[in-house]
Amino acid sequence: MQKLVGQLIEQINKLKSEISIPIILTSPFVRGYFRKLLDQFYPKAVVLSFNEIDNSVQIQALGNIGI
Repeated sequence: MQKLVGQLIEQINKLKSEISIPIILTSPFVRGYFRKLLDQFYPKAVVLSFNEIDNSVQIQALGNIGI
């Protein structure tokens, strides 16, 4: 868990000059758990699942984390 949070904070810090509020996309299965976890470290971030985004919206990934 610490590795995941560390990677996420690292990615957010890299992009601070480009974005004011990070939006993190997750699978629908982990969205709620990930939101609760992230709230402890970065409460300003937005966590969405892919199901919450309309198909017509274009997404540009600026970073990627994995476990």
